[in-house]
Amino acid sequence: MKVFLSWSGPKSQAVAVAFHDWLPYVIQNAKPFVSTGDIDKGKRWSEVLAKELSEVAYGIICITQDNFKEPWINFEAGVISKAIDISYVSPFLYNVKPGQIQGPLQQFQFTVNKKEDIFNLVRSINNRLDPDLQHSLQVLNDEFEAWWPNLECRLAQVESICRC
Repeated sequence: MKVFLSWSGPKSQAVAVAFHDWLPYVIQNAKPFVSTGDIDKGKRWSEVLAKELSEVAYGIICITQDNFKEPWINFEAGVISKAIDISYVSPFLYNVKPGQIQGPLQQFQFTVNKKEDIFNLVRSINNRLDPDLQHSLQVLNDEFEAWWPNLECRLAQVESICRC
């Protein structure tokens, strides 16, 4: 199942890449896509994005203090939600409070940067898989717990990586 990771700006990109690299370890049947690493050199990015969006089953919009007011974020959220039959889009709030978000993003269930809520996001993604490919809740929890320190560390490093 394809999971589209949307980003805008260096911090948001670092968050998206962290999820991209981590998610397949927790849900092996999840196939994350992020534009910075999954578009081959020489390809037309607009064609690749259109193809990916037509096949996506879940979208994660990486929201940071630097981009939550940017119109592009709302545009991408709208494109992703229209590309998915039944909208499964979750804005991931990286050091942003839900009350700060205004406009179209409010219609989606936020995921905040806390272990319990990130597990709920992973559980939601798992539930979108075909039943034969889903992990049981116990296996999903075990995989999450095993790999959580990796994501936690990567997300903690975003601030130090992206100081400009």
